[in-house]
Amino acid sequence: FMTIGRGRKGLRRIGEPAEAVEFLEQSRLVKPERDSVMLCARSDGSMQISEITQFLHAFRHPSWVFVLHRAPFGRRQLEEWGDDERVVFSTTITPKPPESGPDSWPPIKPERQIEGIRFLLREGIPHKRISLMLGPFNTNNVEVGVELILRLGEMGFQFATYRGCSVGNFGVAPDQDRLRKEGFLD
Repeated sequence: FMTIGRGRKGLRRIGEPAEAVEFLEQSRLVKPERDSVMLCARSDGSMQISEITQFLHAFRHPSWVFVLHRAPFGRRQLEEWGDDERVVFSTTITPKPPESGPDSWPPIKPERQIEGIRFLLREGIPHKRISLMLGPFNTNNVEVGVELILRLGEMGFQFATYRGCSVGNFGVAPDQDRLRKEGFLD
């Protein structure tokens, strides 16, 4: 469960779920009875559903447990973690600019992520147990980013975390002057 690396092929197992809990309980940096825990920050909850469930069974503290899941949420995540009030279903949505090339974007489409969020809401997961990180934004996707924020507002969300400004190109060169004008760059 405790892994190092990135992506499905790059992950290397370094411990079991119970060992992760033991590590947190012995840490001087983390107070598990007080601090929130983020799982899957370097991977994705869709790849480790049973391990996350094992972690939740071993972690008996009342702290929030944020499970980062970039793929769309579905029945399996709901069945495994939905009844655990500590679990916060977390995702990152990066708005895709319309002019980006077909191979310039991750395989997880924002539209499918929105459907997964709607699924959680329909199934009774309250807004406070869904954490949304939006971005990064640049001049190429800020307009679709605004549309996304408005759409999430219509779905009843009042808060989202802004994930930062990107000067990457998403397959389209950024407009440096516009980024400066908007206050994203010095």
